[in-house]
Amino acid sequence: MAQREAATSAVYVEAARTLAARRAVEAVPALIDTARASDVQAAGASCEALAALIDEGHFPAMVDLIVNAGTTSFRSAAFNALVAAAHRLGAEHRASQAATAALNGAGLLAQCALIEALGKLGHDSSLATVVTACTDADPAVRNAAVRALADWPSPQAIPALLDTAKAQAGDKLGVLALRGLIRLLAVPSDRPPEETLTYYREAIALARQDIPKKQALAGLANVKTPEALACVAAHLANPELRNEAAATVLAITEAIADAHPEAAEAALHSVIDEAPEPETLAKARTALAKVRLARLGAWNIASTGTASSPDDLDKDGGSHGDQAAIDGDPDTYWDEVDGKDMYILEVTFNEPQRIVAITILGYSHHNYAPKDFVVLADGTGVASVEDAQYTDNQLVVDFPAAACKTLRLAITGYYGSSPAIRELGIYAVQE
Repeated sequence: MAQREAATSAVYVEAARTLAARRAVEAVPALIDTARASDVQAAGASCEALAALIDEGHFPAMVDLIVNAGTTSFRSAAFNALVAAAHRLGAEHRASQAATAALNGAGLLAQCALIEALGKLGHDSSLATVVTACTDADPAVRNAAVRALADWPSPQAIPALLDTAKAQAGDKLGVLALRGLIRLLAVPSDRPPEETLTYYREAIALARQDIPKKQALAGLANVKTPEALACVAAHLANPELRNEAAATVLAITEAIADAHPEAAEAALHSVIDEAPEPETLAKARTALAKVRLARLGAWNIASTGTASSPDDLDKDGGSHGDQAAIDGDPDTYWDEVDGKDMYILEVTFNEPQRIVAITILGYSHHNYAPKDFVVLADGTGVASVEDAQYTDNQLVVDFPAAACKTLRLAITGYYGSSPAIRELGIYAVQE
């Protein structure tokens, strides 16, 4: 008898798969009957086929399968079939209506499954139903509702998630709601940035662990306002959050520096003062120098000068000579023979210039690029760099304005075998 039942079940499974593959929509009523009457394996195969075949008119029947399922596994199969079919048809609204209509009078397990289905369908027309269920007297219903709300796909759920995170603060459901809140805040919407910032502030305040705080700080990178920048910078003093806060400060300052240079400078100084990991620190220093140059109205005058290398060294490899360092073409570069103790690159101008910074584009990031060097203006040192940390193969060195006709780099340390330079930028300001 057992062998006969197993054989019959296998036949049902194979038949269901064949009907789905053939798109045999006329078989839907028979598949629904099979799902109701068959063993778990055959019923599951029927549900898989139904997911591919049913139309909107069959949604009530699928909901009935969920409500009257005899086992958890079959209820799950029917649940998945309904959700998959709704997404396939773009009919989440109709499927949500069918599930909502069946809630009254359904048993506890069925109610929980239907609420979970509403969450997976994610149509805003059923959001109020899920929100109401978050305060149901039965803990199982509350649990299903909060889980559905936490997975909601649209930002319409944000206010309810915040309310739930506050009401359930500290417990598992509160953590779930907070996680959903932070996730949805990152979804693009027409919400004003000030409102988004307020939500993030509340999320950070509610979070009792570092992970959600880090996620919220990362999300704030999309709120490009001075107020958001100040909010993030306030967390730089926390060693556990410092790296995430610093990365977000860099992202926001890049977006708002032109319009809000003072706020950008203040935040970048905070990043540098708190000394996060070296790569982020280098990026902060580069960004700060660029903001300062923009505020000063500095421009690159390198190409108006004449480059030379008064170190009696020959050019190396495929280098293109001294002028290649300032020709504005990163495909050409200055380089000299490997392994020397001192390399000199000098740029001379026809008239004195007020120079406030240089930029260096190395041959490759931390490979064949200046590492330790002194910048001299008409023979006077104006900047000294040790263990230069490049950002995307670019280094920015700013210093107090120095009037000079000749700017020299005296290089004593380098990445790789020599200090090749693709482009040397020299930034000047007016008197």
